[in-house]
Amino acid sequence: MTYDEAVRYLLSLGREIRGVKFDLQNIAALSEALGRPHLAYPSAHIAGTNGKGSVAAMLDSILRQAGLRAGLYTSPHLVRINERIRVAGDEIPNEEFARVFERVR
Repeated sequence: MTYDEAVRYLLSLGREIRGVKFDLQNIAALSEALGRPHLAYPSAHIAGTNGKGSVAAMLDSILRQAGLRAGLYTSPHLVRINERIRVAGDEIPNEEFARVFERVR
């Protein structure tokens, strides 16, 4: 699957994926199938109504200034879906996005 195919597929799903329930049981099953990646490194989950993107960007900046390699996921994107996923401040490359998307799909 190419990057363009992956993005077209995601956009075809619309805002809601009909018939798919994102409850804890399904997310736990997906996590297990992917090798429980959330346990591979320390994580911060930022929740709330307002300011999540700003707090996440500030935390990412603080961690990188401290010499740590940080990953950042934000939503929604403004121009390209790659904006949502950053590692060490760099957007995920198209080829990596397509590879990871195909694995998750």
